[in-house]
Amino acid sequence: RRDSASALRMRRIAVVTLSKAFGSSSSQALKASVALAASLWKAGDPGQAVVEARRAMQLIEARFGSRDAMLPSVMTLLALAMASAGGQNLVDAEPMALRAEQLARSLFGEEESITLADATAALAQVYELRGAFELAEKTYSFAMTMRQDILGPLHPFKTLDLSSLSLLYFRVGAYGEAEALLRQGL
Repeated sequence: RRDSASALRMRRIAVVTLSKAFGSSSSQALKASVALAASLWKAGDPGQAVVEARRAMQLIEARFGSRDAMLPSVMTLLALAMASAGGQNLVDAEPMALRAEQLARSLFGEEESITLADATAALAQVYELRGAFELAEKTYSFAMTMRQDILGPLHPFKTLDLSSLSLLYFRVGAYGEAEALLRQGL
């Protein structure tokens, strides 16, 4: 926990320092802001992650336009943080995840886009959190297939995708399917 607090403090210092040195909408400061948002989310502070990711997204759009290549990843992070924060944020997470997926598809195409696969996996998580289990299952499966096509069947993301799908099966009481997927990941 102490290391997490130190890492967050260092990320905040980086954002302030880079913003002062290059301007708050510089590529360096924006990347530091996105890294801070991701760290906040991972450290269990989704509310602050939402604030930081939304700020970074707005600055990117203002500086580079609404079709910048960084935006799908930032939108994906924002959707995940919103979903984790719950409440109204969970309601808002689905449109954000859909926007991230659509933008990634239009910028990078259907094939060979890990950004699109990540956005699709985030959309599946949002569906799961709001209780749309059938949509979540289809979307997790699609994201897993995309990642395997891009990264190959032995990439560590395969285990992550299998775990996500198996946890969904466990939540809905499909224990046999969950166990089979977990065994696949071994």
